[in-house]
Amino acid sequence: MVLASASSTASSWLDRMVVVLVLVSVLLSGVQRDTNMILKCWTKVNTFGQEGLTGEFTIYKDNKPLYTKTSKTSGYVLFSLPHTRASNSGSYSCGLKVQGQQKRSRQQKLTVKGLSKPVLHLDQSVVLEQEELTATCMAPGETGDIIFTFYDNGTEIAREGRNSNQVEVKFDLEGKGFHQIHCDYKVISFKSSQSNSVMVQVKELPFTLVLEITPQSGIYVGDTFFISCTVSNSSEDPYLNSKQPRLTLHQGIKTLATGATELNHSMVGLTSGPQEFECEFSIGYVVLETLETLLVSWRLDADAIYWIVVAIVTVAAIFIIVVIWWYYRKRWRARMSSNLSVEWNLS
Repeated sequence: MVLASASSTASSWLDRMVVVLVLVSVLLSGVQRDTNMILKCWTKVNTFGQEGLTGEFTIYKDNKPLYTKTSKTSGYVLFSLPHTRASNSGSYSCGLKVQGQQKRSRQQKLTVKGLSKPVLHLDQSVVLEQEELTATCMAPGETGDIIFTFYDNGTEIAREGRNSNQVEVKFDLEGKGFHQIHCDYKVISFKSSQSNSVMVQVKELPFTLVLEITPQSGIYVGDTFFISCTVSNSSEDPYLNSKQPRLTLHQGIKTLATGATELNHSMVGLTSGPQEFECEFSIGYVVLETLETLLVSWRLDADAIYWIVVAIVTVAAIFIIVVIWWYYRKRWRARMSSNLSVEWNLS
């Protein structure tokens, strides 16, 4: 009964109460970035009495709880937003909860103007075709969820959202020549200015991959053949040598040999049929591949021909013997059947 009475008293008291939220120093046109904001929440009671109740004050941003504090309903609650950023923009309200009963203030909109200039950094200024570039876009001092966008000659090539004021992405640039890269970012609906632009040169691959098998034909089981894989013009390109290139020779899933820009390998043909070899060249994120197929045959020397003839003659002889046996067996069965028929008629 006591609890019911207390709850009824709180409900009646809340009916006579107005919850007020004030954004101190807010201008109708909004505030500039780095403004120190104070949110003040208090109650206005139409009649006296019950000033000693304790309640739970909650500050909301876009209807989501931001800050909660328990205090006397006759007092007030302050919440500070130091050095405001665009991410602080939104609709704020204040709520008071007393013994299970709640009342909310009207919403007030806060708009924080101004974004820092984004800063772009690239890990390289010269890349090869197909080579990945690592780009970092920073929004100095910004907070909250930020969407970063990267551009190549004004065309969007990558977009990434983070709850951080910087992001790192990897991408490759299409087409040789010079590319101008920049970035920007967006916080809520506010878009930043354009970052600094960085020029990147994309170089055409200055080399080709050559896979050679010697001899190219006339290989029999048991013969030795040689495989060479080379990167042409490799010694003339200092940029290539600085990237730690790697050559790999494969046969199926098996790795036969490795090298930098040249490798040689010899092997013996163990089985007949087509044998496929792959040479793979990787430098950074660039990968080149080339394939060659070698046909390995059985060697038909005099001994091999002799044994093939013996096998054919043997099979033919066995076949003839089987045919003769089958023929005479059939005639014997026919004669036995005829004799039985004559004896039956005589009896």
